Amino acid sequence: MLISVSDMLKMIVAMVFLASLIACVGHHTLLSSNTPTIPRFEEVLPTDTDFPVSVPKGFTSRRGYLIVNESNTQDAQRTISLPVIIIKASRADKDKRQAPILKLAGGPGISGLNAAAYPSAYPWTSDRDFIVMGQRGTEHAKPALMCPEYLAALASGNNAADQKVKAAKTCKQRYKSSGVNLSAYHSSASAQDIEALRNVLNVEKLSLYGGSYGTRLALTYARDFPNSVESMVLDSPMPHTANYDEENVQNFREAIEVITTVCSRNGPCSTRFPNLQKRFDHAIDAARLTPWNIKLNDETQRVTDSDLVSLLNPASPKKSLEIPKIMDAIANRDLQLLTPLLAESQRFTRFAWGQRLSIWCSEAASFTGHTKRQSRADFASLETRVVDQEICEIWDVDKRPAQEKAPTTSSVPTLVIAGQFDHLTPPRWGADIISTLENSYLAVIPYGGHVETNNWGGDGCAMNIANAFFKDERQFLTNAATSVSCLEARQKTKFNMD
Repeated sequence: MLISVSDMLKMIVAMVFLASLIACVGHHTLLSSNTPTIPRFEEVLPTDTDFPVSVPKGFTSRRGYLIVNESNTQDAQRTISLPVIIIKASRADKDKRQAPILKLAGGPGISGLNAAAYPSAYPWTSDRDFIVMGQRGTEHAKPALMCPEYLAALASGNNAADQKVKAAKTCKQRYKSSGVNLSAYHSSASAQDIEALRNVLNVEKLSLYGGSYGTRLALTYARDFPNSVESMVLDSPMPHTANYDEENVQNFREAIEVITTVCSRNGPCSTRFPNLQKRFDHAIDAARLTPWNIKLNDETQRVTDSDLVSLLNPASPKKSLEIPKIMDAIANRDLQLLTPLLAESQRFTRFAWGQRLSIWCSEAASFTGHTKRQSRADFASLETRVVDQEICEIWDVDKRPAQEKAPTTSSVPTLVIAGQFDHLTPPRWGADIISTLENSYLAVIPYGGHVETNNWGGDGCAMNIANAFFKDERQFLTNAATSVSCLEARQKTKFNMD
């Protein structure tokens, strides 16, 4: 077949156009493949030893990093990586309709990833998938705002105030130089990370298990994404309405008074330590006026009223049982018992202090300034603020909006657990929380401390209650009394008087 010159030119033009079209399509495809989706989950191989946590043999798991934008602004370019471990339910016949349980650690500033290394400690892992996620800015996240200088400053003794200022300036400059937006690390941003994880894992809903600050994060998520939550266990509740900085000293004082009241109503304790509260208060008042001089670590050191009161730890389930004995020793100036306690070095957990500063300073309006309670006099010269205002001025993060103070209202089935002696998150805060949660139950653990579900050396009462709830949340709320029978046995706990 003969082709005219005119037809030949048309064919050439068409071929060039088609080739250009193919090239353009190929070029755009290439661009798309080079632009990774945000958010996304980047899984690591089971044999990867660089991942911060290994899951024991016998459990099926996925490990990896959730990649999200550091900021949610339109011009956001910087991404961050959050470690995630998904432990699959061990029972093959598990109810697939039940949502995975997501653990939210406290602090703020605690990673909480170590939970994935001990999945058998969480009884629901047989029936429910269990997810452990490191919050933005915590250890093993990228970036991890650990700020080791601040940790060192806290342990620097008499020069702590000056050292904290210097440390905050150093850390802030280092993070700023590396491009970190410190204002992007707050509770609402972490709630958005949780929602991003839910979406990339293609999970319809999540059940939340939070401890201490993790309860506040859970409530934030339930407030911001109400349709994404199936149920919640809130151990040691920290509501949005809590005035931590204003109330923490008073909460401490009241926890001590609860302990001495319980002691006075217990025959052996009352006999062994008579008039305990009165004698203790007298000794603390005297130490405020005239501090003790005691030889500690081969040096004579000045021991103040706040030093003595700091020996008491009502939040610890174990150490709270020692409190009557220690109070009696202070009242009697029993240096044989007190000197080893005073000589112990102060220990700090692996807080990501930079993340903690960002959250505390940006959400300060949610922690302070609107208490309805009548404040009592300072107790033993204790500091009321978790973070000094001067430090927050140095950290200089954007303040969160006033609505952060609003309580979360929800009909999601919720179990709230509080320790009777816990001064960090007192049972009263649990009562505040359930007042706006339609389907909720408050279990106060007798003689209990902070985050009782993690009281690994105890009787397991709180964890058993939490597991009963997660087995069937609505059935639990209908017949709660049958699921909290261990509370009665806890009433028989005894103080250590030897």
